[in-house]
Amino acid sequence: MSVLHVVGCWTADRLARHGMPHPARCPMCDQGTETIDHLLLGCVFARQVWNVVLTDWGRPDWLPLVDASLADWWTSLVVQNKKKQRNLNTVITLVCWCIWRHRNSVVFDVATPSVARVQHWIRSESVAWRRAGLFHRVNFSFPSVDTVAFEWSVLESPFSLLPSGM
Repeated sequence: MSVLHVVGCWTADRLARHGMPHPARCPMCDQGTETIDHLLLGCVFARQVWNVVLTDWGRPDWLPLVDASLADWWTSLVVQNKKKQRNLNTVITLVCWCIWRHRNSVVFDVATPSVARVQHWIRSESVAWRRAGLFHRVNFSFPSVDTVAFEWSVLESPFSLLPSGM
């Protein structure tokens, strides 16, 4: 979290502050201004990713509000002990990293935003991070790509964002 805010990610709002060319809207949802808080929490795309991840962990109550700041939301999530808190911090970092990585693919490689692709990256990166010792005796899983019922496209109706079959 501190790295994102101290070093600063080059989102549209930061590019604008430096007088550099920037997109008018978020490349992931084409709805809001791209700030780090919007991109990682408030964007419809990011909210779909967090909804799948948090629901799978049995914590849908942790879904951030649309206008939440990353720092405020992150520090509001308190768990019982230091090991669990460290694991939670690692998981949040992992999910944010995968959303940011996909955002870069959309911006620089003209990829189409895909929640399923981000979920796949979260799963594969979590295996590598676990092997690297970044998780400490944690028992949680990441959703299978097969269970992700979302696929992103720019939509007119907010009701089109519901999972298929609802």
